[in-house]
This record gives sequence, C-alpha cells and structure tokens, in this order.
Amino acid sequence: MAVALYASALMLAIAVSGLFVGRWLLERSGRRGVPLVGAVLLGLVLLLLVSVVPVAGGLVVAVATLAGLGALVLTALRSSRPPTVSVSEPVYRTPVASATE
Repeated sequence: MAVALYASALMLAIAVSGLFVGRWLLERSGRRGVPLVGAVLLGLVLLLLVSVVPVAGGLVVAVATLAGLGALVLTALRSSRPPTVSVSEPVYRTPVASATE
C-alpha cells in the first residue's frame, strides 16, 4: 500500500510541476485566462520534451518531481492544521446616531 501511495504521489508531483511550469509560461506570454487543464497540459508537454535531452533532461525531471513532492507535502501539512486566529486590539465602533434622535 505504501508503494502505491508513493507512486501516486510521484505522478501527482509531476502534474503539480507541470501546472507550475505551464502557468508560469502562460503568464509570461500574457495569457492569464487559460484554464488550469491547459496550463497542466502545456507544462507536462514541456517537461516531456525536456526529458528527452540525455543528461540535463533527467536532472530537470528529477528536480521537478522533488519540487512537486515538496508542494504536495506543504499543502497537506497546511490543510491538516486548524486555522490560526491572530489576536489584535479590539475594534471599538462609535455608535451611529439614528435619524429619530
């Protein structure tokens, strides 16, 4: 079961990296209204093309996988904690005079 979970996490990590790369490229080109699926596909195609390069491609894909795993772990850790509430000075509101007074 742990191996299946790890394999799933690796596949998701590549998809997260593809999303990041795709959105980055789309924002750099000035296209901001593209759906997430389009960004993921663009990023995954780019990662696939880079992976064909003999040595550098493997390194780029390894770094992308580790970055995607890190993003998944951070997201899981942040979503498992209850939200923190900051205590600040109380806000005092002055009463508003009514029109009948």
